Amino acid sequence: MQAVLFKFAVNRKSAPGRLYDQLNNTTDIRMKQLFEERTTPRNRDENEIMGYRDVLNTIHESFEYIPVRPSYILQLHRDLMRRAHLTFGGNFKNVQNYINETRSDGSVIWATERT
Repeated sequence: MQAVLFKFAVNRKSAPGRLYDQLNNTTDIRMKQLFEERTTPRNRDENEIMGYRDVLNTIHESFEYIPVRPSYILQLHRDLMRRAHLTFGGNFKNVQNYINETRSDGSVIWATERT
């Protein structure tokens, strides 16, 4: 099982955003050591990677008993963020994300305004 999870994580190196950064800043050898619990995480990125491993283990071991309901999704999110000691894990967002682009002339284009 650990080998499958490790391969999943390595293959996710093409993933967008923060997960991509975390995985690309962690060598395959280091990640394998983390997944096999032969070493301890050094930083927040490695702790978050271990959170992904924990949640993937939970899903793999219990997927038939995990209904797709908000309470279960929040529980998995809480478990995902626990190792990084992030307190927002397991909660719905309470602020809006605004995605915009600041152009070279200083003008701001919101994602909803792009054509």
